[in-house]
Amino acid sequence: MRPFSETKKNSIKEAISSWDNATDAIDFLETNNESAEIVIGWVALNDQPSKVWGYWYAWWDLNKIRYRATIKLRKGVSFYSTKEGIINAIQDELGNVLGLGDLKPASKYISVLQDPWQMPYGSLF
Repeated sequence: MRPFSETKKNSIKEAISSWDNATDAIDFLETNNESAEIVIGWVALNDQPSKVWGYWYAWWDLNKIRYRATIKLRKGVSFYSTKEGIINAIQDELGNVLGLGDLKPASKYISVLQDPWQMPYGSLF
């Protein structure tokens, strides 16, 4: 996986922080340990259709509790060129990792869980 620039790292931290602030049930801690519970990175996503810009996967234990996850972002997607785009992508995929499903875009609400992603980007609520 290609490393993130400092600017992208800060945007990712902001996205994760928004979930950390939204719920008291979960605390996120940053680590560079490769055995982290959630790993985020740029990948080619060659095994996914070109319209897939982000992808997550989780592992479950025998009690059906998620204990590890990856969030993969397709490298080279122009959507990620803005701070708001990267924040929205991480918020959406992290919401999926936490067990929240994608929502069909609708004019009745604004959510980072809308898929495909919709403007405005970067706002959790």
